Amino acid sequence: MTLELRLTTLVHAIGADIKAIYFALTGKADVNHVHSVATSATDGFMSTAQAIKLDNLNDSSTAIFVNSASKLVQTQNAMAKIIKGNTIQ
Repeated sequence: MTLELRLTTLVHAIGADIKAIYFALTGKADVNHVHSVATSATDGFMSTAQAIKLDNLNDSSTAIFVNSASKLVQTQNAMAKIIKGNTIQ
């Protein structure tokens, strides 16, 4: 394949990529736009159902998640100490 043919092929490929990017971005929101705040009565940036779900979260919901994650990390650390180099210590 000649250099000219290689360059022509490359230019066409780059052009196709640019067109694909352009069409993917067409119709997307501009940088400067706003969303309404979602409430338990009206949709906004998220749905009403999502807003209600978030409104119903409380400190115990967060504590359950954090405690579960902490226990997982503790278990992983314990397993790492028990298993080293594919052998049980």
